[in-house]
Amino acid sequence: APAGDATVRALIEMGYDEGGVLRAVASLSDKSNVEAAVVELERIAGDGVQSLKAVPYIGLQNQGTTCYLNSLCQCLNKTPELRGGLIALCSTPDTARPVCAALSSLFSSLSSASQAVGAEGLS
Repeated sequence: APAGDATVRALIEMGYDEGGVLRAVASLSDKSNVEAAVVELERIAGDGVQSLKAVPYIGLQNQGTTCYLNSLCQCLNKTPELRGGLIALCSTPDTARPVCAALSSLFSSLSSASQAVGAEGLS
């Protein structure tokens, strides 16, 4: 597989448009660096190129007193550098990282859901 394929897949899973991802990764010397690709995508977007998909905002279900946790999770999910790092960290299974796995699962649900998502794995 060509260098950067894993980076391209990870960025597309994060919600970036494939065309913007391919352009950003092609301009990098280290095509396996997800964080550098995110920075390049943001630079491209700043130049007026549409590099992010139009993803509707999906909320989290309040499970009683989880509104602050829900707000924090939404902020973390919308921080590209964190999402990229989380995908890289969770790329290998490790039972010692239950919070990592729960956040990764939650972020994945938020990117594909059409209605509010529960955060039971974190609460």
